[in-house]
Parts: sequence; structure tokens; C-alpha cells
Amino acid sequence: QAIPLRYITVGRTLAEGLMSSMCGKYSDKINCTQLAHVDDGFEEHTLGAMYEHCLAHPRHRVMYLHNKGSFHATLENHRLRLHLTDAVTSSDCIERASIEDCDVCGLLFHPFPEPHFPGNMFI
Repeated sequence: QAIPLRYITVGRTLAEGLMSSMCGKYSDKINCTQLAHVDDGFEEHTLGAMYEHCLAHPRHRVMYLHNKGSFHATLENHRLRLHLTDAVTSSDCIERASIEDCDVCGLLFHPFPEPHFPGNMFI
């Protein structure tokens, strides 16, 4: 069964057919659905939609990924984005987030000043 991939775009509109083309290559593995497009904002739109999904489906596992650093395209941001994505999509992280004793996984967890994952990518 294909895994649902839901996304929200922010800012400039993507080229016509871009996501269909990208998702079409993996249609046996993922089922892409665009939830919305907003002209302004940041992660709050996607995080809000994810939060609402989790409230409605508390037993579902979700993964949050984004194009970290895309507003400031630097080599450092590119490397950080790859490192964060590799960690969250690793089989180790996915498997650990699937057992009862673990309900979150990401590259690095910080308990202060509030519990969070720097880079904001997690399962």
C-alpha cells in the first residue's frame, strides 16, 4: 500500500506538473496530495495541518520534513538539510519511532529552552 505524502507549498507557485512528475515516479510507494498553497508564511501551515491530523488520528505515525534553509541558499544549509533528512528517513529512526517505548525520532533532541529538534525534522 502506498504511503500518503501530504504537503503545503508556501511562497512562489511550483511549476505546473512538477509534483505530479516527482510523485509519479514513486506512485507504487507514495500517494501525494497537496493540502494547500499559501502566499506567505513558514512552517506553521504544515505543522498546524500535521497537528490536526494527529488529533484526528492519534495512532498514526507522521514524519515532518521540509526544505530547511531554502530561503537562504548556502552550502551549509544544503548540508544541514541533507543530514537532517538522512537521519529522519533512516531505517533506524523509522524503526525506533515504531516501537511503543519511543514516540519521536530525529537527528538531535534538545530539552532546553523547550523540547525540540534543531532543524525541525522529526518522526
